[in-house]
Amino acid sequence: MRISYLMTILPLGVSLSFSQATAQSPQRTTVTFNDWTVACEYPADNKDKTCELVQMQLLPGQVSPTSQVTVGLPNKERLFKVSIQVPPNVWLAEGVKLLKDEKDSGVSLTFRWCVAARCLADSDVKEDALKRLRDASEIGQLVFKDAKQENFVVPVSFRGFGSAFDLLLKESAGNDVVASSPAGKSSAKK
Repeated sequence: MRISYLMTILPLGVSLSFSQATAQSPQRTTVTFNDWTVACEYPADNKDKTCELVQMQLLPGQVSPTSQVTVGLPNKERLFKVSIQVPPNVWLAEGVKLLKDEKDSGVSLTFRWCVAARCLADSDVKEDALKRLRDASEIGQLVFKDAKQENFVVPVSFRGFGSAFDLLLKESAGNDVVASSPAGKSSAKK
C-alpha cells in the first residue's frame, strides 16, 4: 500500500517542480522581417530584457554562414553595439566596413579578437548611422581584408532591416532594457 501511495505522489511532485522551473526560465521571442531577425529574451523576473537584430550571410555554394551582423540595443548614451563575425585569417589592422552601397562611407568596426573559427569586430554606433542603412534598397557589403591584404567582400541584404530596426527601437523604449553583447551576455543598463 505504501508503495502505491508513493507512486501516485511522486509524479505529482515531479510535475510541480518541472512547472515551477519552467515558469522561472526566460522567454525568448524572435520576429523575422525578410532577411533580418529580432530576438529578445525576457527573464522570469521581468528585468533586464535583452534584444538584438541579427543576419547571417551565406556565400553562393556554401551551407555554413560566412559572416554574421548583430545590432544590439542602445546603451545609456544611445549608442548601438554593432558586431560582425567573419572567418579567421583576416588582416586585423583594417577592421571591417558595413556598406549600404558602393557610394556609402559605411560603418567601420575594429577587430577585437580572433579564435580558430572566427574573428569579431565591433563598434558603438550612433542611431543616425543605422537609420541610413534602413533606407538601403540594394544589396550592401561587408568589406575586410584577408591575411594577404586582399579585399574580401560579403554581400549583405538590407531587405527587412528598416522594419526590424524599428522594432529594436521600440523594444529599447522600455526602462528595463539591457544592451546585449555578441557573446549573448548583457552589458550596460539603460
